[in-house]
Amino acid sequence: MRRKFLSAGILVTALLAGCDESSGRRPEEPPLPMFFRLDGAASATADDLAVDCSLEFIVEVSGEVSRTDEVVEYIATMGGNAVRNFERPDGPSAGSRFWDELRFFDGFLKDDGSIEGEWLCAPLDVEQGGINDDTVFAEGNWETTEIVEERR
Repeated sequence: MRRKFLSAGILVTALLAGCDESSGRRPEEPPLPMFFRLDGAASATADDLAVDCSLEFIVEVSGEVSRTDEVVEYIATMGGNAVRNFERPDGPSAGSRFWDELRFFDGFLKDDGSIEGEWLCAPLDVEQGGINDDTVFAEGNWETTEIVEERR
């Protein structure tokens, strides 16, 4: 099932910053890109059912929500495609846990300014053609690519 997805979501970025032991200060954090592409993939097979998922989002961060020593939470608007292909041995089949998993993305800000994390492609909780898509969860990864001003 392929859907266009537009949402105001929360992007949570864990900053892996320890203290500089010689000075007692934290190292400088890499800048968070404010406009980027988020791509993800996940797949799993269980009980002769295969699930293949993908994310293709454009994200614009609009502000910071909260900050601790370990985690910074941002609010962002994103749009794009979220796909879950559900296939059984005799062919493909088609407000669920799938959409709930797309509300928050936890990730780590890397030194190069990109962000990466893990996501769960949850079932669509639908029945089609006598098959229920309500049991197979696929774990996957996502990463960002900054979109520079001249490419917008």
